[in-house]
Amino acid sequence: MCLSLITGADDRGGAYPCSLVLPLFAALIAVALVPAAAQESGSAVGRLSGLFDLNAPMPGTAEYQLAQRRERLRAALTGMDGVSEAFVIIGPGTDGETTITIRVRLAESAAAWSPRMSQAVTALISRLEPSVPADNLLVIDSSGRVLVPAGDLPVAAEAPDGPPPGQSDYHLVPVIVGAVLGLLVIAVAAWYLFAPGRRAAPTAAAETDPWEFLAQARADDLRAVFSQRRPEVLGAVLAAAQIRTAARIMRKLGAAAQRPAPPAGSMHPEVAALVRTDLLEALAAVGREQ
Repeated sequence: MCLSLITGADDRGGAYPCSLVLPLFAALIAVALVPAAAQESGSAVGRLSGLFDLNAPMPGTAEYQLAQRRERLRAALTGMDGVSEAFVIIGPGTDGETTITIRVRLAESAAAWSPRMSQAVTALISRLEPSVPADNLLVIDSSGRVLVPAGDLPVAAEAPDGPPPGQSDYHLVPVIVGAVLGLLVIAVAAWYLFAPGRRAAPTAAAETDPWEFLAQARADDLRAVFSQRRPEVLGAVLAAAQIRTAARIMRKLGAAAQRPAPPAGSMHPEVAALVRTDLLEALAAVGREQ
């Protein structure tokens, strides 16, 4: 059973189906999850777009394994306190050994870089890439300042040429879009549920027609009862009954029956009660005779 808060009405006064509310709340839940998902992974859009990159390395190749190593290092460094983004390059050095060059973008709220943080980065890289010597590791920030030394390699020669980490600020776009969509959905839902004229009293939609018993009677019994009464009685009953009930009564009376003109005014409740009692007793008497 739907709550009255989420029950609407159509132009004929009928209640809206409960199933109409389920897609609405599903949309609200989906929109509410968009900002949370964006905060958990700001670069999710970039990683998803990589699935459709025709130049992406094929699984099983050396290029694919190298890309996986870079992504593992990038994800581990981005999860550290004080680091908002990392760009990783893995390749051979001048002596043929593997070198790792990393450019990081420090978080604006992070404290000054300390030797302890350099030791933590070195330990992390050594654990993830044990085959690469610590001397072949170079970590710089976005301004080119050396954070973790890597032998005598010049910083300018090893600085990555990739896109600046500052582009990671675009991870706020899904949050803004999700907030706007959420406000739009809530506004539409509020208008749909509470706009004037969109709702009717629930009791009116569920009210039972007191003349329904006539529509449920046998056609022969109904014709026998109304044939013994004045046409004005049938006209008053049809005017007092709901439209659907009146139509069913006329169908049972048959095509030969002509619908009387409605009375000038509605029946008084006490008169209507007497008419209903009379018709019920007449239908019962006809049934006993048969």
